[in-house]
Amino acid sequence: MVDDDQEEANTNAQHEDEQQELSGILSNQTGNPRFRSLPILVAVAMIFAILSIGSITLQTGNNNTTNNITNTNTNTNTNNTNTNTNTNNSNSSKQEQNGSEPPRSVGCLEPTMECMENHYLKNTRDRLGHDAPMHKGQALCNGDEETFPGVLFQFGLTSSGALVWQKCSSRNPSDSELIVLRTASTNNETNDESLSMSLSLLPREKVWFQMTADATWQIIAANDDDDTSLTVVWEQAVQNRPSPIQESPRCLNDRPVLDCPYIHFRQHGDIIMNYIDPNDGWVACKSHKKCYPDLWE
Repeated sequence: MVDDDQEEANTNAQHEDEQQELSGILSNQTGNPRFRSLPILVAVAMIFAILSIGSITLQTGNNNTTNNITNTNTNTNTNNTNTNTNTNNSNSSKQEQNGSEPPRSVGCLEPTMECMENHYLKNTRDRLGHDAPMHKGQALCNGDEETFPGVLFQFGLTSSGALVWQKCSSRNPSDSELIVLRTASTNNETNDESLSMSLSLLPREKVWFQMTADATWQIIAANDDDDTSLTVVWEQAVQNRPSPIQESPRCLNDRPVLDCPYIHFRQHGDIIMNYIDPNDGWVACKSHKKCYPDLWE
């Protein structure tokens, strides 16, 4: 029994020694700095990995954004280029269709007259007040696109000094028409030696058409050297009126404002002389039928 007890005691002691040795080994491993820093290194490595992935993702996003902006700018520039090209092509086509003459001249047999601009108390595009000048190359203009599509009517003074009425048809030039109411002759009628050159050679501002306060139509020329010296090259008095025409200030008092008498060039090409008669009131007299029939014969 003693031997058995001693042997069991020795066995237990040996087990205790083995356990103490194993505990010592574990304790030494845990206390080793290399083993203590391992979790920290693993954590740092994971953080760097996460940051690297985020940086790559951010850089990829920035590259995609840059590419999208570049593509957008490229598409915008391309669209602008296409728009400009189409606009230029359209303008070129219009110029080719209209030719070298400005649009106002399309279909006109006398293409040198431009439509008059508005001047307070003097004229509008289709009205001319008395004693207001309509210079060479200018015309009263009007039209009616519903009744006469593509047609412009003009009454004016050509660059040569002739007084004309014309119908300009841009869609069908064969329908265009020109009526010369008064030719461009000069001092052959007036016998004025001071007017030594033809009207066509005088500067534009020195030759004009006008209607006087008593409704007489005139073509006036200024002396080339002295603007105060005026010559009546031609005139036509009003006809078939029972009483003299009198001036009536502001007979038109709103849009436009004009004194009577004045000329109205209507939409269908009629030339109307408007005035106020003391007995009959407002009178609209057609030039080719009543007021100036001799010019149309």
